[in-house]
Amino acid sequence: MMVAGFAIPVVRATIMAVIYLLSIIFSRSHYKLNTLGIAAFIILLIEPTSIYDLSFHLSFSAVLGILLVNNYYPFSFSSLIHKLETSLKATLAATIFTLPLIVNTFGIMPLISVPSNMFFIPLVEFIIVPLGLLSFILFKIYASLSVPLIIINGVFIKALLSSVNYISDISFSALTVPYLNKLNILLFYLSICIFFIKIHKNKLIYILVPIT
Repeated sequence: MMVAGFAIPVVRATIMAVIYLLSIIFSRSHYKLNTLGIAAFIILLIEPTSIYDLSFHLSFSAVLGILLVNNYYPFSFSSLIHKLETSLKATLAATIFTLPLIVNTFGIMPLISVPSNMFFIPLVEFIIVPLGLLSFILFKIYASLSVPLIIINGVFIKALLSSVNYISDISFSALTVPYLNKLNILLFYLSICIFFIKIHKNKLIYILVPIT
């Protein structure tokens, strides 16, 4: 948090991470939705105006979607194929659950966000962030040691930004759509709930039939 600064989104992400780590320490990590709710409560307790921030809604909508999908379609990292499937499921979940917010804020529906995020997210998680943290540590030890890593990371960051700008300029990268009213949003999330309830019911029947 000190590395990235104390901006509200950074503090919010830190609180979410701390709450999740505490749930693991106290053997409550399987109550992931409760953990998410506690994190939201603490954030709003500290900064009530966060309820009006788009980043707050996007963050929690995306995480909620990922948790729900993981509950019904568990993530696996046992092989490269499973890792790719997990990345795809997480990206789809975050995209679907944040879609109404994106539509009503920007008036567009992204069409290639899923495949592009399949590339951008690993780039940030496994290259840019680790190089940034390592360069920060080396800078504290001996500044000159961090210079090569900073230069290399700068190349990756420039490549990331250039790719994002290039994709955003593609004519079919997003579709302009009308804003959703409250009924549309309600029906959208209600359809998702029905989908998960149907899956849960089917799984329950699949378990009970052999017993009967």
